[in-house]
This record gives sequence, structure tokens and C-alpha cells, in this order.
Amino acid sequence: NAGFELNQLNLGATVTLAGNSLAFVANGATLPTINQNSGSTVTISNDLDLGSNATFGGSGNGQVNLSGSLTGAGSLTKNSSGGLTLNGDFSTYSGGTTINAGSLSLGKTANALLGTGPVIVNSPATLHLNGNGNLTNEFTLNGATVTNGNSFSANLNGPVTLETTTTFDLATTGNMSIGGIVSGTGGLTKLGTAGPLILSGLNTYTGPTTVAAGTLRCDLPAALGSGDLSINTGGAKVNLNYTGTKNIAALTLGGVAQTAPGTYGSIASGADFQDDTYFVGSGTVTLGGLSGFAGWANTNAPGQTPAQDYDNDGVENGLEYFMGQSGSSFTAMPGLDATNMVSWPADTDYLGTYEVQTSPDLATWTNVDPRPVPSGGTLSYTLPPGAPGGKSFVRLLVTPTP
Repeated sequence: NAGFELNQLNLGATVTLAGNSLAFVANGATLPTINQNSGSTVTISNDLDLGSNATFGGSGNGQVNLSGSLTGAGSLTKNSSGGLTLNGDFSTYSGGTTINAGSLSLGKTANALLGTGPVIVNSPATLHLNGNGNLTNEFTLNGATVTNGNSFSANLNGPVTLETTTTFDLATTGNMSIGGIVSGTGGLTKLGTAGPLILSGLNTYTGPTTVAAGTLRCDLPAALGSGDLSINTGGAKVNLNYTGTKNIAALTLGGVAQTAPGTYGSIASGADFQDDTYFVGSGTVTLGGLSGFAGWANTNAPGQTPAQDYDNDGVENGLEYFMGQSGSSFTAMPGLDATNMVSWPADTDYLGTYEVQTSPDLATWTNVDPRPVPSGGTLSYTLPPGAPGGKSFVRLLVTPTP
């Protein structure tokens, strides 16, 4: 069906729209807007074509429900104080989503409700995931609140950047899992007792981690941020669901700062300081220890930098740290197998960033996008066929956390 083009849609009462698609287009320099100017509920069942960057605004706080799919190259920005719910299947708009105020809810357990572009959630806005299982968008969270809201798991599998401390509130039902790499100078606060917040990536965020209620589960030592860790009273816990330890900057248990250096964990962990009130699992956290490359180098390459080669085997210390190798014995770099795949060991304790890069001539290197993610302790990449000139080279570039 042919769509209807418009630049501005103003809504001032209870409204239900249906029928052909609506194409939001620019009018000269004026970008399209949808204004909710009342406290009434508006339902738009039409498919929306975001041909230009569109803004949801207006002076009212009424709910807006979008039941159709969102397509087009434009973006969606929400500035209104009320709620916006996306219910459409197969939304493919690619310009990204920015939530500056009010709340945005995903109304179905589908995976494409937020299109394919990046998602930015700024304070004081709230994002309700509502059990949407496998979101691969890139998320930037800036002091916002993220909730789940039903019995299904909500999974963020793309990269997540914490600009400032963001709240993850699981106060109703369901759990939330973040499998993508969490980075940034911000921290996270876990609220709600309904389900755990699960971190399973090689995370590099440096802000504070606060468990105010419920359980935070870390499936790798590197999943927990390197900043301050605080666990409140009243049943809050951290499940250190891994083998080994993670160095943290400071530790507060039940409002009391811990000052004794050593390892902390549950009774089952065998830590120096054992406490089942605040910890579960076999892993530990270390207070007062060296972290990142410094901790590895203290044992394996004392006094050296990531760019040096302590054992003179041709493999830089930083790469040996990434691969979990010893700096005092020969390390063999992996080669291509019969399918043109190269696989590096990937230590789950590694702290820092990395890039897989390719080159046609060993002079110009390009990052592989999307960046391969380690799985099962291995980072793998397959060179595509048909390289220019018949040649292609691949390397791993690491930047460890000092």
C-alpha cells in the first residue's frame, strides 16, 4: 500500500491511527516530529518509514503505542516525558535510537524492535526491555535506568558503554544478561530481587559496581569491573561464578569498608576472608593486589612493558598476557588452518582492549568489523576468500590495561 508523507504529527487527545504506512520526511531544514500534547493514550498501528531523523516530543505525558514496523535510514529521538512503546515486528530502521526523557518500552519479545543502529539512553530516561531476548545493538548508557519487566530473559549481546553510573532494576520478574563487552568510565548499580544481572563479557569498565538488592553474577573474572565494589545489606549478593580471582580497587560490605588486603569470597571459594552473607560461588575478588598487565608482568615479565619481549621469543608481552601464556617460556603464534581460520588463546582474566586486523601488504591495517569475540577461551577469525592481489594478512593487536 502506498504511504502517506508528512513532516509533523500533533496529537492532542485519545487517538487511534491505522491504515497505510506513514512516511516521515524533512521539509527543507525542518526534520519530522511526532508531538504528544496531551495526557491521553495514542495508538498508531501504521508502519512508520523514518526517511529522516524523527523526534518524539510534545508538551503532554500521555502514552504512545507504536504497533507497526519502523523502517528507513533515519533515527528516532525521544524527548517527551511520557511513555513510548514499540510493538512492531521486523523494525529495520538504521539511524539509531536516543532516549532523553520519559520511558521507552519494548512491547514484544522480538529482537529487532530497536532497529539496527546504536542506542543511547540518557538520564533521567528509562528503557524497559521486557524480555527481549537477543539485542545486538551498540548501547551507550548515561546515568539511565534499564529494566526487564517479565519472566523472559533480556540479553544485551552488543557492546555496552557506561558513560556514568547506570541502574539495572530487576524489581519484577526475569533476569538480564549482558554478553557484550562493557566499557567506559561509568559504573553500574543493581536493584531488584526478581532475577540476577549476569555479566559474561571481557569487560573493561572502571566505575563503581554497587549491588543494592538481588544478585549480580559474574561468569568470568574479567566480567566484574575493576573499580570499587559495594554490596548492601538485606540479601544483596555477588555470585563469583568463575575460577580464579579479580582485582578490585575497593570493597564495601554492608556499608563497612574492608581494608585488609587479600582475597574475599564465599566459604566455598577458600578465600582469605570468607563471607556467605555477601558472596556466592567459587571465585574471589582481591583487595590490594596488582591488576591488569601489571599483575601479570609482576610474575611473568617483571619491570617490562606490554611492547617488550621478556623471553625473546618474538611475541610481545602484551600478546602473551592476552593469551594467558608465561613470559618466561617460548610461545608459538597460531597459523591458519585448512579453512583459513586463525585461533588465538584468550585468557578470561585479560583486562584491556584488542583488535583483529587485516592487511593486503603488511603496511596498511584495517580493524575487522564487527570485532570477533572470544568464545570458550579462544578468539577465532576466518580470512575471507578473494583478497586483492591474492594475498591477505591477519594480526592481533592488544592494548592491555596497565
